[in-house]
Amino acid sequence: MRVCVVMFYDESIIDYAKLTHQMNEQYCTQHGLDFIVSHEKTYGEKRHAAYEKIPLVLRHLPDYDYVVWVDADACFYPDDAWNIRKVIQQHPNHDFIFSLDKAGENINTGVFFVKNTDYSVGFLSLWAYDEDLYQHNSVPLWWDQGILVDMVDKNMENIRKHSISLPYGVLQHFGTEETFTPTPYLLHLAGKTREQRVDALMKQSLLWNHKDYESYTAEKNTYLNDLQPIILQSNTRLEGNCFYAHETLNIYPDLYTKQLNLFWCGKFATSRMCEIGFNAGHSCMLLLLGRQKTPLEMTVFDIGHHSYTKPCFDYIQSKFPHVHFEYVQGDSTLTMPKWIQENPQYEGSYDVIHVDGGHSEHCISMDMKHSHRLLKVHGIMIIDDTNCPHINQHVDLYLAIGKYKELNVLLTKGYPHRILQKTG
Repeated sequence: MRVCVVMFYDESIIDYAKLTHQMNEQYCTQHGLDFIVSHEKTYGEKRHAAYEKIPLVLRHLPDYDYVVWVDADACFYPDDAWNIRKVIQQHPNHDFIFSLDKAGENINTGVFFVKNTDYSVGFLSLWAYDEDLYQHNSVPLWWDQGILVDMVDKNMENIRKHSISLPYGVLQHFGTEETFTPTPYLLHLAGKTREQRVDALMKQSLLWNHKDYESYTAEKNTYLNDLQPIILQSNTRLEGNCFYAHETLNIYPDLYTKQLNLFWCGKFATSRMCEIGFNAGHSCMLLLLGRQKTPLEMTVFDIGHHSYTKPCFDYIQSKFPHVHFEYVQGDSTLTMPKWIQENPQYEGSYDVIHVDGGHSEHCISMDMKHSHRLLKVHGIMIIDDTNCPHINQHVDLYLAIGKYKELNVLLTKGYPHRILQKTG
């Protein structure tokens, strides 16, 4: 049975849609489902973006037995046993499987299933393109959902015979404070503010992230084991990092949440990532480990004081052939402004920047200043070693300016960091 999950979102909601995109894609990979995300507007500016779900489902239905629509403010839960194919198997004779709203009276179109039949194609076409239905939507603020409610109320095309509407709490619920047994398939943050959506989805994303990180254990350990002899052969003590205590190769357990955060942040890099302070490449490896093996530009600034740094860089570069690395050696307070001056086209284009260079007042001030120039809006800046008071104060300063917000990630111990997202 060929099943596809589809989503749509545009730039206006990318701050939370990027989170659901990641989680829903992971869910589909886990359960062997195809996953399609579209940013293309069928209606242009004539209709609200919520209407885009109908022509999108219609477009992909011929290629599958079922297409499942999921709103951009909804995400699947990370449960191995919770495969949406079960819903289809339980209701094989219906062309549409809907979910009731919280009040239990109307359908909520945050998630629905469509079977590939002639009936479904005809009904979707009417729902998507009938101008009279659009003009006479009895609840226009419900957008596509308002039209569907009207169609069901009037039993147009005998839809009640061809569909089933499952109770609220089976397919979806609207908040983690609502408990159902078993847990619904999806968390759908309907009616929530943008800030509430981002906060709730961040928490869900971190739950997904822990599970995903553990699945990379073998690959991660290979890299750790390969880096160790390179470091030992340098006869240089290893500077503390996201795995090891300072000047040792002893695993530091308190750094586990830091690893999870770095692994999670790397998934947001779609085109460019930057690291200031490569050291032996452990944080760089984590940033690259979990993201898709798609082309990426990775710009590294490192002072080059440690003899193991360049050999470790060469090793990491060899293990991620889909990444185009650039290694810039020297004092980042001097090399970064020079590099930016020579490459002005890259200002405001970086998805993720990891600031882990010098710890002096001057270094952190300059590194954050230049990172700000390179980072795109909605990009992520990770600032390491915030246990240093002046580094922590610089993070607070950037928040006070109003162009950044702090992400509610996992609490880090040992060598803590803070993570900001650029808002303007």
